[in-house]
Amino acid sequence: MKIIKKERSPSSFKSLKSYNTTYIWAIDGWTYNIIDKKRIRFLYTEDNMLMEEQSLETMSIPQCLHKEDIQIHILSFNQPYTWIEEGNDWKEMYVSFDVEKI
Repeated sequence: MKIIKKERSPSSFKSLKSYNTTYIWAIDGWTYNIIDKKRIRFLYTEDNMLMEEQSLETMSIPQCLHKEDIQIHILSFNQPYTWIEEGNDWKEMYVSFDVEKI
């Protein structure tokens, strides 16, 4: 999935769906999304952030480096797929131009 990461999120937005999840950043280089039962790997190019995602039926998580509780706000299910991830002291908006279900 090709993602463009936008640093600034709008101060106000209309969310179509919001939910809480937990990310675990593991020693194997993957980030595990506990609620959605997925693992995500981030790769960066000069202009884009690339995100590889795999669904998991069962989760066996390697050593945890960092755990983070976040809230996800879906702004658009259509192309471009747009969402905001919000943690304790940060908020970032993401836009995907290679639409796949997240």
